[in-house]
Formats: sequence, structure tokens, C-alpha cells
Amino acid sequence: MDRNLPGGSPETTNLRSTAAHGIRCEVRPPIAEIVLDRPADGNTFTPELLSELAAAAVRLATEANVRAVVVRGSGKNFCFGANIDMFLEEPADRRPALLRDLVTRFHVAITRLARLELPVLGVAHGMVVGGGLALLGACDVVLAAESTRFRMGWSGIGITMDGGATWTLPRIIGARRTLELISTNRIFTAAEAERWGLVNWLAPEADLEKRTAEIARTLAAGPTRALGLCKRLVIGGGSQSFETHLEDEAVALVEAVGTADADEGLRAFRERRPPRFSGR
Repeated sequence: MDRNLPGGSPETTNLRSTAAHGIRCEVRPPIAEIVLDRPADGNTFTPELLSELAAAAVRLATEANVRAVVVRGSGKNFCFGANIDMFLEEPADRRPALLRDLVTRFHVAITRLARLELPVLGVAHGMVVGGGLALLGACDVVLAAESTRFRMGWSGIGITMDGGATWTLPRIIGARRTLELISTNRIFTAAEAERWGLVNWLAPEADLEKRTAEIARTLAAGPTRALGLCKRLVIGGGSQSFETHLEDEAVALVEAVGTADADEGLRAFRERRPPRFSGR
């Protein structure tokens, strides 16, 4: 994947304390990348990796010069979800406690990522299984290589879903499609994922880096605060009454119209030119 996304001088922070932990957070304003970096193990989740993923999302929420985030995996695959070997190496009576710790860390990370008031682009390639699929579900938009393959994975080892997948996937691809994929645990293609709305864009494997940079640049050029407010409304819209949501829309609209980006957008419209948003 391209390490040279458009932006200013590189400011790279490695949140990984050892190579085994496997998260890189690379900030190159106006774009940041969160990279799952355990390629030899399919970028599988460990407790340390998930804690670092949450820490990266927390940090990026307050990075003033970051206006878009890319989430991707290194190596041949995006992510295979949890590291199953962790459970096999533990006695059966210890597995529930181990899993509870892991899923709690995962859910903290997913929440922080989903609540980022910045556009988040997930980039899929190779295989995407289980928790990797949930991670993409928490992103705002998804780009995938045409050769990408997806699988639920959870039911194949006799467990249930996590990472918000039972909330996000039915809303993205529909309840019946979600239940079919859970029940059959079949592999599905990037073309199917695009047709169902799970993936927004497809690219040939050779063009994935270029398309990632192009889309990230487009997202980072948008009215960041307005996009963040829209994201908050979309996420919250399904959990409250219509009347309450209308009021939330009104409050967000009033907040957005007072921003520098709104002033620029209105002036650009009158002057019949493309707006030059600053993210403020």
C-alpha cells in the first residue's frame, strides 16, 4: 500500500511497542493511516493490537490537521479477525474470560473508530474474515481490490458475532443477506460486496494504492466539521424518534452554518467556483 499519501511533511508516530503488537498510526496531514501490521499472522487481533487500535482512534480524534483516516492491513490479507491460537492454547474453562477481555478491547476500538468525526476509509484486499469484516463495517466508506474475498467466519467455529457486526451489517446489506452469510459461512466476492453496498468502490489489485490515495485526498478536501456532524446524525438516527432526530438535524445545521467551511461553500456557490474547504 502507498506510504506516500498526499499531505505535508511526514509526521509518523508508531504506536506499537513491539513488532508483535502490530499497529502503525501514520500521520501525514491532512490524512492519517491506521495500519494493521501483523502480516505473517493475517493481521489477526491480539489484546495489545486492539488496545493500540483504540489508542490510535483516540489520538486522531484530536489531531487538528487530520481530515481523513485510512484503515488498511499490511501483507497479503486485510484481516482474519481474532487470533484463534490464543484460545486453543488455553484450557477450555479459561476461554470465556480470555474472550471477554478481547471482545471488550475490540468494542472500545470499534466505538472510537465509528465515532471519529472524520471520514474513515477502509481498504480491503486479500481475505477479510470475522472481526476484519466488523472493522470494515465501522468505517464510513470502503474500497476493495477486485480480488478480495470475504467470509463471516464466526459461525464456522461455533461462536457468535462481535465488533458491532450484528448492528452494522444488517443496516448495510439487509437482515436476510446477513443471516444467509451467517448460516452458510460461505466466501463471497468483492463484486457481491459492492452490489450489496458493503463496498463502495472496486479497483484492480495493481491500482489499489492509487485509488486509496485519490479517495483519501477527496475525503480530506471536504468540509470536515459538517461531515462529522452528518456522520453523528446517521449513526444516531436509528435509535430515537423521528421528532427527536429532526431536532438533532436542526441543531447540527445551525452549528454547521457558523463554520468557516460553510461561509466558503456559500461564497463559492455564488461565485460559481469549486469550494476550497479548510476543515474549520
